[in-house]
Amino acid sequence: KKTAPGTASEPALVVTNEYDVSGKKELKATKNFTGDWEHEPENGFAFRLTAVANDDGVIGPMPEGSTNNTKTANATKANGQIANFGEIKYDSEGTYKYTIQEIVPDDARNEAKTTYGNKGEETGPWVKDGITYDDTVYSVVVTVEDVNHNGEYTVTPKYAKKTAPGTASEPALVVTNE
Repeated sequence: KKTAPGTASEPALVVTNEYDVSGKKELKATKNFTGDWEHEPENGFAFRLTAVANDDGVIGPMPEGSTNNTKTANATKANGQIANFGEIKYDSEGTYKYTIQEIVPDDARNEAKTTYGNKGEETGPWVKDGITYDDTVYSVVVTVEDVNHNGEYTVTPKYAKKTAPGTASEPALVVTNE
């Protein structure tokens, strides 16, 4: 605003610009069923995605339709054997952690005839109707960065089979059932 010489002027002009940035990624699990797909369970093979706290205690965002930081998706012959949990939108940079695990039917049994629902400390393999299920927990670490400064985050997931401390991890998420 212009003022007459010698008069008080208003405070300086302040212009505020915002930089809005986000990114998206779909997390998926591929089912490798080596058996005859004619024997596929009625709803396919179910997988569970769970958001877990990162090193700073932050729990990452989840896809639409999630409940209590968990989402289930099914892999079937009809959908290309891929359990797609849906798109996750990231609104801030950081590292986010998730787990993915095949959901083993509670009535699947191991060699000792213990059901999965009552397994306690017992281990598999877990079998139901001739199909062996894999209860391995896979970790997914998603890194979200503003690499190109173009308003879109670079979102990079890394999948690994959870292993005992001090042992190597496996780099891909492919679950095989026989």
